[in-house]
Amino acid sequence: MKFLFLTQYFTPEASAAPIRLAAIIRQLRRLGHDVEVVTAMPNYPVGRIFAGYRGKFYVREIWEGVRVHRVWLYAAVGKGWRRYLNYFTFTLMSFFGIFKAGKADCLFVESPPLSLSVTGFFYSRLRNVPFVFYVADLWPDAIRDNLELNKEGVALKFARALERWSYRKADYVCAVTEGILSELLRRKVPQSKLLFLPNGVDLDQFAPMPPDDSLRHQLGLQEKEIVLYAGTHGYAHGMERILGAARVLQERRPQCHFVFVGEGSAKPAMIRQAKELGIHNVSFLDAVPPDQVSRLFSIAFCGVVSLNESSISQHTRPVKSLTAMSCGKPVVYIGSGEGSQLVKNTNAGFVLEQGDPDAIAEAICQLAVDPRLAKSQGQNGRKFIETNLAWPLLVGRWFDDLAGRLRMSQQQTQQQLEAVKSCTQL
Repeated sequence: MKFLFLTQYFTPEASAAPIRLAAIIRQLRRLGHDVEVVTAMPNYPVGRIFAGYRGKFYVREIWEGVRVHRVWLYAAVGKGWRRYLNYFTFTLMSFFGIFKAGKADCLFVESPPLSLSVTGFFYSRLRNVPFVFYVADLWPDAIRDNLELNKEGVALKFARALERWSYRKADYVCAVTEGILSELLRRKVPQSKLLFLPNGVDLDQFAPMPPDDSLRHQLGLQEKEIVLYAGTHGYAHGMERILGAARVLQERRPQCHFVFVGEGSAKPAMIRQAKELGIHNVSFLDAVPPDQVSRLFSIAFCGVVSLNESSISQHTRPVKSLTAMSCGKPVVYIGSGEGSQLVKNTNAGFVLEQGDPDAIAEAICQLAVDPRLAKSQGQNGRKFIETNLAWPLLVGRWFDDLAGRLRMSQQQTQQQLEAVKSCTQL
């Protein structure tokens, strides 16, 4: 089977969506399927098109044997009209990109942005192929939370109408978390259309490994107890709470050092706040390729994850926590929702729903002074990932479900054609 993927975010970007989609594509190819990708010029999460792609309208390239079509977009991050212009321009340009690709047997569209459903719908009808709409965020809710809207205005009502239209027109709607799956059912998406493909982990790429002393020396952290935050630095992540814990531990446990790795719209404010508050037990590093994350976790004694309280955070499983668990490290999870329940139910770390800096500092201290506890929780997390969230298991199960439904749909179509043929012969 040939799959065509339509997504705004793809490697070499290193956020959750590109990592997830790259893993899904690798598994589909290992199962013998062909894949083609239509995406944007890489720009996220820094909000600038990457070097080598600037000034170009269209690029065709090969990534791991996969043909990738890239189109221009207006690059931007953060909140407000610039970000929505970013979504709009890619949606518009995606029409050009998707018709540069060859015909597929199945179209796979990643949302957000929600507006890509329009491109997906037109392609699926013109090419007569099934259209899978992969919902990683409930976008109208995300718009409301990001803009802190107290009431539904025209823009939000339009987004909700587009959401309903998208679910109605897609042949299948696929959820990335159990919370989103339940919410889709609540929003009257028929069970017969629903698929489930959660975030998984590459067990070889993110694996426990001996401490990389050369990396520790390179970072100048030879005598430090390292707490690692690896991922996007966004406003939704409430990272100021982690800085608050660092400030507490600067006095209480000075050997504890926080390493923040990644990019994002909130990073400049984080760096500025750390300087203004005199927080010196922190380091801010540039984003690294996914295959370097295990090296960083090898010198850390725990990972930290934070999400602000919102309607969408209730349905979120941050990849940051899954990565830490896969690397055999305990997670200090700040926030509530599906992600916190996963850490709590697997006993893979501490969950702090309120995000009080003193409480965060206390949890980190408990792991620092009790290596046996840290090791036990890290092992619990790794075992859970191995058993439940390995990509070969997830993608194989998802494809079997999809293929079975496609066969059933084809059989029903054939039966309908035969019935019409019988009627005409009468």
